[in-house]
Amino acid sequence: MDIPQKLEQKGLWFFQDNPDKKYLGVLEHNPFEGKHTLTLYGVTFNVGAKVPCINGEITDGKKASLFNSIVIDWNSGGNNALSAYTVFSFLDLLIGDSFYFSKDEVSFQSLSFQCSNLAEWLGYNPFQAVFQSKKVGFLFEKKQAKTIYSDENVSIQFQFLINYKSSAFETNMKYCPNVLIKAKSNKTIPYWGEGNSLSYYKQVIDSFLDLVIGKKASSYNVTGTIKKRRRFPLSILRYTNNKKTYPVVNETKIYSACKVEHEWFEPLHINRIFLPYSFITNQIKVFFESFLKKYGFFDYILRDWSMIMNLTSYSNHTLPTLLYNLEGLHESFFPNFRAPGIKSGNNIPYSSRLHDIFFNCLNGLFPFITPEQFETIINDLVSIRKEDAHAKRRRHISWEYQFCLILLVEFVIYFLILKQTYQTKDNILNQSALGWSDLKQSLPALLNERIKSLQ
Repeated sequence: MDIPQKLEQKGLWFFQDNPDKKYLGVLEHNPFEGKHTLTLYGVTFNVGAKVPCINGEITDGKKASLFNSIVIDWNSGGNNALSAYTVFSFLDLLIGDSFYFSKDEVSFQSLSFQCSNLAEWLGYNPFQAVFQSKKVGFLFEKKQAKTIYSDENVSIQFQFLINYKSSAFETNMKYCPNVLIKAKSNKTIPYWGEGNSLSYYKQVIDSFLDLVIGKKASSYNVTGTIKKRRRFPLSILRYTNNKKTYPVVNETKIYSACKVEHEWFEPLHINRIFLPYSFITNQIKVFFESFLKKYGFFDYILRDWSMIMNLTSYSNHTLPTLLYNLEGLHESFFPNFRAPGIKSGNNIPYSSRLHDIFFNCLNGLFPFITPEQFETIINDLVSIRKEDAHAKRRRHISWEYQFCLILLVEFVIYFLILKQTYQTKDNILNQSALGWSDLKQSLPALLNERIKSLQ
């Protein structure tokens, strides 16, 4: 599958306050190393100095704009002023046909991007091998885009695209599914901003894919597009059949300063996907609309959850992190909850929230766990959270039992979010990838051992 590519370009760069003064510089963007820098030669700034915007024309003829840069290194060059340089680290980079001098100027008619494991989640293979007379050929089917959301401002689609390059000797075809966010009525929508902005819709889609795939879905090849019309030169108007303008598509590549891991882009087997596209195809519009409406209740919790799901191993901080997120999720979903015997406005004990979650919100979800075992789980979770908050040495708990508690809390967070966004209990439990089978097989026996150790 495709992965984000590193970028290294030389160019001539300038600052807004003196656009006529150009500096030679090297732009580097490597998401796998977390390197997002611009090195300018012949100029020095103090470390920590912030520059809102730097513009430059790079060697491929494109125009680049860097936003939110900060100086991380510099060298005065000593006696040789020509060897002086400054290294800037930037948060956002735009490369296209135009310069941008402020984030407020950045707007597009559409935004497209690819996402890790999107092809596996969609579960669609457009290619089919054909064997005839000792020859092998391939057929491919073009599938129509699937609209998952539409309102008065935007429409959001999953596109099943096939890119190909052909020469006299060979033809290369590649399946490249992507996400398209398109403004209605050829309007432009700001890229940055809260609410009705392209970056916000993209963030929601990223989080939605985190949830249904079951791990952090990293987006890349982010491209903003504006369609314009240009006038034909007077010298060729007589050849254009009275047409005075022609369409032009201006594309801008958008890069963000975030570090990614190679493991995030490894192929994912269908059995490890939490909610495959085929499972929710008929209800995906209602599902996504509900997710979008309630996203503000659990956005930061879902981001933490998806990052934990991406880990290849757990640490001592994994379970406490999940417990803090579970508390925040309960508080967001049930703001009017009051614990028995606690006056309104007072801090609600964590044990009371866990009792409400396990005995009310998830009532009947764990028939293989007895009320006595639930009490043991609650007491252990409260102790783990309390000991982590006060930096105390944690009581001895076997790693096997702690691992099951991690799976349990991961599942509870996942279940509560899905329950708030249209999915039913039966739909969720039908997905074997949730670790549901592991919990049913391992947790009861480990709980019995835990209860015996406490007696």
